[in-house]
Amino acid sequence: MRFDVSLIVAEFDDLAAAQAWAATDPYAQAGLFESVVIRP
Repeated sequence: MRFDVSLIVAEFDDLAAAQAWAATDPYAQAGLFESVVIRP
């Protein structure tokens, strides 16, 4: 079994701001993440 995990802890004003920030991540833009989960 193989687990590759990234964890980023950050504070944003709201969910929309967090989603916008995550969408600009260069690795996300390159399609390197299988999934992205944003939680409060």
